[in-house]
Amino acid sequence: MAAELPQLRTFCTLSPIPGFAGWVKAGAVCDGLPRARQEHLDAARTTVEEAFGGDLNRLANAPVLRTLPEPVGEALTRLAAVYLGCVSPTPQGDPVARFHLDNGARLERLNPCGDLSAKGVRQSFGMMVNYLYDLQKVEVHHEKFVRGDVAHSRAIGALL
Repeated sequence: MAAELPQLRTFCTLSPIPGFAGWVKAGAVCDGLPRARQEHLDAARTTVEEAFGGDLNRLANAPVLRTLPEPVGEALTRLAAVYLGCVSPTPQGDPVARFHLDNGARLERLNPCGDLSAKGVRQSFGMMVNYLYDLQKVEVHHEKFVRGDVAHSRAIGALL
């Protein structure tokens, strides 16, 4: 792509998060988070669980996702940010996230209800993510990822 359009310096993807729903259902644990951050994560998971009476399988329904109360949508977005920003560098991290981040992308934006197909809802509660490839920074971002740190936008950082 860069050879075809040399004036482009920045590329962005819209990608799935296939491991997200499984991680949330398994307890949304993020080893190594500071205590305060783990409390935010626990509160977000509790918000989602309480909204569905503890049955997170009810989230695997596109009409339900379209009508989520704002606090529940915000909690899911926070959970996705933590999953991608903290779990991705580990071997248990999302495979798509690991691919993009290891290739020097920056975690840019979360998109609730980005994929309401049956598969998207089942794997990620409909959440999708944008990864930004800034050609001037891909090497720096790759090195951060190798050291266990995820390059991310300010908006994502505010959720972590």
